[in-house]
Amino acid sequence: MGKWWFMCLLVVIWGSGLMACAQQDSTAVPTPPSSDATLPPATAVSTTAPAPELSTPTPVPQPTASATAVFPPPNYFAHILQFIQNDARQTAVSGILMGQNGPQLAELPIPGGVRVFSGDYARATNQILYTDRAHAAGPASLAAGPLRRLTMSSGQTDTLIEDNVVSFAWAADGKAFAYILAVDDTYQLRWHSAIGEDFLLALDAPRAFSIAPSGEKIAFTRESGYNLGGEPGLYVVDIASRQEQQISAVDRAGLGGSDAAWLPIWSPDESSLLLQLSAADGPQWVWLAANGRAELIFPAAALDEAVNAIWQQTNPDAVKTMCANTTMVLLNGRTLITGVASCPQPNGGQMPGRHLALFSIDPETGEVAVKELLSLTRAANLAGWATPGESVFVVGDEAAVVVLPAAPASPSTLTAVIDPTTETSPDGLWQTIYGLSAPVESGGDGQVYRAYLAVQQVGGNVKWTAVDEWRPYGLGRDYPAPLHWSGNGRYLYFTNRPVVDGCGLFVNGSDLWRLDLTDGTYVQLVSYVGTSIALSPDEQTLAYASFGSGGPRQVILRTIATGAERAIHLDYDLPAVAGNLVWSPDGARLLATVAYNPCQPPDWTHSVFLVDVAAETAVPLIHHDDRRFTTMGWMDTAVARLIDSDGASWLLDVNTGDLTPTAE
Repeated sequence: MGKWWFMCLLVVIWGSGLMACAQQDSTAVPTPPSSDATLPPATAVSTTAPAPELSTPTPVPQPTASATAVFPPPNYFAHILQFIQNDARQTAVSGILMGQNGPQLAELPIPGGVRVFSGDYARATNQILYTDRAHAAGPASLAAGPLRRLTMSSGQTDTLIEDNVVSFAWAADGKAFAYILAVDDTYQLRWHSAIGEDFLLALDAPRAFSIAPSGEKIAFTRESGYNLGGEPGLYVVDIASRQEQQISAVDRAGLGGSDAAWLPIWSPDESSLLLQLSAADGPQWVWLAANGRAELIFPAAALDEAVNAIWQQTNPDAVKTMCANTTMVLLNGRTLITGVASCPQPNGGQMPGRHLALFSIDPETGEVAVKELLSLTRAANLAGWATPGESVFVVGDEAAVVVLPAAPASPSTLTAVIDPTTETSPDGLWQTIYGLSAPVESGGDGQVYRAYLAVQQVGGNVKWTAVDEWRPYGLGRDYPAPLHWSGNGRYLYFTNRPVVDGCGLFVNGSDLWRLDLTDGTYVQLVSYVGTSIALSPDEQTLAYASFGSGGPRQVILRTIATGAERAIHLDYDLPAVAGNLVWSPDGARLLATVAYNPCQPPDWTHSVFLVDVAAETAVPLIHHDDRRFTTMGWMDTAVARLIDSDGASWLLDVNTGDLTPTAE
């Protein structure tokens, strides 16, 4: 088994990606001996039996260099492990085959003696993307080279990108791929479609990206330390629309590794992501909801502590301590999966172990805990998904499949009554019904609540249900609610409105969806951006309040079609919160309310700013007023309607700042 852990290799198993240093004349190193420590059998569960033992990987025939050859067939491998240098000193692909006797380790030599500096093998089409040389490129002098393609069945190669490709990965179909291209002043994340279209997705993306299992989105990082612009964080870009969304502001600052565990990790259902960070006191992980609504950062040591706590409970005199093996990590919603083995010695490698650990992640409570341990018949390392979300491959002296415990039954049999709110469209033709239920128990999923939004034709039989689903109950709750009816009467724009405990001022939405009233179809236009939003009268721009370097001091204007954003700074003191954004009828200006010392009378006051969209300026019309005015609507281009904290109505002349009480 020693040659399977070729130390020169940089393995990227997630998404069937892999990197290698096969051009170096290295020799294989033996696998470290496995730990004889065994976690308490009382907490272990049974798994499927492994395949019959294989003393060595099984060589397979060399593909014939012929244009008509069909070997290997599509999906010859069930899972790709890495590039290796085999006993014949050939560069080969190692992986797992699913035969009649179960999973087997095998290797497939690369035809033609092709030199692979780094590569990615597509199981679906048996093609390799690779570079055969590298040089420094781009503003941070990252290693880059030409991108070539090799067809395993024929041994033929062609050059796809002439030079300066930093990293790359196939989509699951083995036809489209993404890559990072170094240019003089930035690094471009680009997409090459199955039909040969090549286009830009994002700028200032220096290294780490992962294609979602569906092939429709890409998660990537922007980081400081690369001489680039752009706000550091984890982003998701939609390939079809090319719109990107920042879902976390974490900054890896160019630190950390570049193997599989350091790439953004998607859950199979694309509901969540996991990203590893390098910190002064040790590695950290950040778990994120893919829509950006929830985030939890926790130290990698928390996984070790959780595993070792169970070990020490039943082995109080044990000398060895147990750790989570995070060289390979899988994510399944709010469940994180790792191997378990004896903790490595300083500067030592992680040994194969006899257990897998399933950790539950609770962003509401901040808790990361072991919820189940799975026994392995033999010492092995976690290798990747067998059936995403259901079973995994493990590899030691042999390959095996481990079936994960079945997820709790769907709460589809639950019932809950919605406390509905209704709203009629301006033209009187449609009525929307929306709201959420009280929480109910759902067994293994804990408490859940029902979220609902439907649109009913007034006096007609047409009804469109956009949302009717169960959501986890706890911190971070939200529910669908209408935001804006289109001027032509065709669309309802709706959002997910957060439920805020305590002093939650100006909260009216978090994202943007559009429902077509002609056929009931709907699409998400903007992912989570905050808690105070407003759509322009022409329905082309979304305004939202956001945080600058010193606090919530910006109004952001996002062009929905392109995702381009402009930031307009508000000049005010902290502590404060901004929101209550109201557009002028012509879309040329906005009013934004700022609450100082919110919910803390008598120091609680409000200011109202006038924002000029074209000039990108903001000036206060009302400043630190203890009547705490809130904008309710904009009557015409010069007059807005406000209410004070006592509920009295006022008219504001937006040109002069004059206030006039009104009986309305």
